[in-house]
Amino acid sequence: MFELTIFSKDGRELKRYELNGTKPIKIGRAIDCDIKIAVPEVSRRHAQIEQIEDDEWVIKDLGSTHGCLVKGERIREVTITPGLEVSIGPALLRFENMAARIGAELDRLLSDEADDSDARDALPELATAAGPDAETVGQEETVGQTEGAKGAKKAFRLFGKKK
Repeated sequence: MFELTIFSKDGRELKRYELNGTKPIKIGRAIDCDIKIAVPEVSRRHAQIEQIEDDEWVIKDLGSTHGCLVKGERIREVTITPGLEVSIGPALLRFENMAARIGAELDRLLSDEADDSDARDALPELATAAGPDAETVGQEETVGQTEGAKGAKKAFRLFGKKK
């Protein structure tokens, strides 16, 4: 299972999502997008994440003006692999294997060097799999179901822009 983390240009983590379900996930500035990035550099319907097999996902550019970039190169479609980074406007989307991230965090917390109390305190948080800031994106639940201008203002604040 993959986890998508969205970062701002300055490296701030903005949001984390668990990719789940079979419904395509739309990314753009339109109100009906599952993940909204409401800035002019992002098209209304910029990109889409789709599950094509059990644990195989792709991200597709939907004919956007500024494109989706991987290592500075514009892509039309790319298979999602752990560590993949895709730039969409001012946002950086990083995909990770959620189980590997949680396993690494558990190893770090439970190592001989870790303080026992720190490990005990962190275990309940890790049990939520994606963490307290994660949201599920997929068939069961979509992201950003805010209304109209309220959602757009929130997205502008996330990227440090004011309208």
